[in-house]
Amino acid sequence: VKVGLITFGEGATVDIPLTDIASFRSTMNRMTQSSSVGSQPEPNTFCGVHGSATNYDDAFTATLNQLKTTPGQKLVYFISDGDPTAAGSTIAGRTIGNPKESGVEAAKNLQSLSDLTAYFLYIDAGFQRGTETPLQYLTRVAQGDAARVSIVDNAANLANEAAKFETPKPPVQYTQGSVTAVLTGPNGAKKSVAVNMGTPTSNGNINFTTEPFIPFSGNLQQSIVQTLSVQVNASDGSTPTSITEITYTRDK
Repeated sequence: VKVGLITFGEGATVDIPLTDIASFRSTMNRMTQSSSVGSQPEPNTFCGVHGSATNYDDAFTATLNQLKTTPGQKLVYFISDGDPTAAGSTIAGRTIGNPKESGVEAAKNLQSLSDLTAYFLYIDAGFQRGTETPLQYLTRVAQGDAARVSIVDNAANLANEAAKFETPKPPVQYTQGSVTAVLTGPNGAKKSVAVNMGTPTSNGNINFTTEPFIPFSGNLQQSIVQTLSVQVNASDGSTPTSITEITYTRDK
């Protein structure tokens, strides 16, 4: 798992590039200690100081640049206390274009990344700009999905609101070394069988192929029933198992 922090105002700044959780915490602790007043963190630690404007466009673009080469599941929490009032990706020319529509377009580009889920939280201080409410605008930013938007009246409620969002589950992974196959004979005897894991198909199914093996012997005049059990130790802790019954009759 990797975590990063981007703050924005007139422009966006990558305060903490993607890193492991321990390094992220260490950096955040240093930032908090260096800008604290008494025992309370300075708000600028989290909000940054980037001028008086609010640039969603640059924030989403900076996030896209951080994540576009990152494999696996990606989760973004976007937090703002103001409507977009600037656009563009450089300090010069912030007023070029429509700030709101630029924000929507940049958010669309970000959400086009595969395996990405984005949630949008807004601290509503009661300031109304234009006819579109923060909820209406952020629903557009979320590509029409209001379930990924939360409006809070106090920054102290952000963590609780963020926790209400459903965290996407990482895809279950299998490796060749996590697969075992066991043949069980009619008398309960067992022996291991070599098994190879195939490449997942387009619908997520995985085929397993055993190496050639010799079944347990039995009475020459009777059919012999045996079972082949293939088990996988998956990355989520589960152990999917497939059991096949094998019946064969030896030639007389």
